[in-house]
Amino acid sequence: LFDRIQAQESNKDSVLEIVIDAFKKVDETLKYNNRPTTSAFILAGCWIEGLYVSCQMALGANNEKIIKAILDQKESLKHLIVMLESSQLTENSQFMLQDLKKLYRSFDVAETQTANKATLEPICREVAALRKRITTGA
Repeated sequence: LFDRIQAQESNKDSVLEIVIDAFKKVDETLKYNNRPTTSAFILAGCWIEGLYVSCQMALGANNEKIIKAILDQKESLKHLIVMLESSQLTENSQFMLQDLKKLYRSFDVAETQTANKATLEPICREVAALRKRITTGA
């Protein structure tokens, strides 16, 4: 997998296709082995990391196009929440669902405002805090 990615590193579309294919294979394997919750967590982690990176880019460059793309993630977040609600979460993993619901409410607030860097800041703070909680266990 890493050799394939390295060979295509100059072609972003090819790298994206390789990563998506790999994710699909992992997802199928986990579901086949009766581990759909693990699959849901992997998907949630990927989404959170993608949003985190996008927020860092948007806040650093104040790029209107990136800001809009982030605000358009509300629907994806809604589906992610539904997926996690239907998963068998342990008591220790409930925080992710709770934090994603809090993040969803921030998207609701952002919808009522002009799409700009200031509108995005609460969303970016929350996703950074959730990412930190996931990666450090804090």
